[in-house]
Amino acid sequence: MSISQLNSAVARTPVEIWTEILSYLVDDPKAHPLCEPIEFEDYVYPSEFDKATYETLRAVCRSWRTIVEQCACIPQEVAIRNKNPTSKALSQNANYLGISWHNMPSEFPEISSAFGAPSCRVIQIWVEFNLDSNLLRNIIQWLAGLPSLRALRLRCYFNMPLNEPEVLFKLLSNTCTNLTSLSIGHFMPSPEPLSLPRLKILIFQFDLRNGPLTHSFSGWSLPRLTMLGLTFDNLAHPRIVGLNIFGPITKGIKALYLYTYPMYTTNFPINLDKTFPSLEFLFLRNTPLHLSKPIPPQHPLQFIKFSSFHIYPIFSSSVLPPEQHTRLQPVKLYLEHEQHLLEDSKFLDALMHAGMEASTWNGEHGAQ
Repeated sequence: MSISQLNSAVARTPVEIWTEILSYLVDDPKAHPLCEPIEFEDYVYPSEFDKATYETLRAVCRSWRTIVEQCACIPQEVAIRNKNPTSKALSQNANYLGISWHNMPSEFPEISSAFGAPSCRVIQIWVEFNLDSNLLRNIIQWLAGLPSLRALRLRCYFNMPLNEPEVLFKLLSNTCTNLTSLSIGHFMPSPEPLSLPRLKILIFQFDLRNGPLTHSFSGWSLPRLTMLGLTFDNLAHPRIVGLNIFGPITKGIKALYLYTYPMYTTNFPINLDKTFPSLEFLFLRNTPLHLSKPIPPQHPLQFIKFSSFHIYPIFSSSVLPPEQHTRLQPVKLYLEHEQHLLEDSKFLDALMHAGMEASTWNGEHGAQ
């Protein structure tokens, strides 16, 4: 195809169609305060903004450049370290802010005076040193003064878990009540309850180096929560993590994401009727499907997406009912790396017996 033919095709295609296509390629789900439940995995799973694709698409033609620049959500990056103190003022119009906190400069000013009050909707903070309660309090108080803030991601470095999560939960409950999305890691559970009336997305990265997760979250109040992401790091050996400890915050969950690292065979027994009665989309990474009992015929679960290279079998025998289920629509089991199972007749028969059917994953919603 010649350049003139390409330009002609671009010109003939309505701008709305190009906007839909190009926004899918350059938009970063994590740059938004919310996402649809069916797209939850892309919102949780760590990935970097694809700058190479962004620059390539911008260079095609003037109209594409305009569309791509409008669709892309590029974070304004700020790095804090001793050799580079924070002196440059932030753009107060920044919509998506990423702060990498490498260490605490000896002469660091008050956070509000250093950062001002940008009109951010999404802020991501990555801390690489021990975050004490005083600095944590200052950070949360600064965040509380940002009326546009809707999504917060606070990450502590691998070997430096949040020492006082109770301070964090109490401050967030008292000051950041407009949050719709909250992501925290790494930390050990705290008995301090969390109460956020507008929160719809909650993502936790647990550090299990010091032992199993035994804390109950029954005192938490998150009435609008619809998406829950759980990542478990530093597993020393295979174990079972009961999700019933999350209590009433799971009743309205429509999308659930589970991930373990390293890839020990960790089971999360899921009781769909009692713990996740509203669940529609289940994303499993490095962990098998383990249901307390077979999928009830009337349950709203639509699909399960499974991704791992080394786990077999990918589901426990408890998934299989004593007699064949009858569902109006079978539950889709999407496989990202296990396509060989689609040629296993015994596997496919077992799925059909459980009211399920397998498909490969095509990067969006699967392909038969």
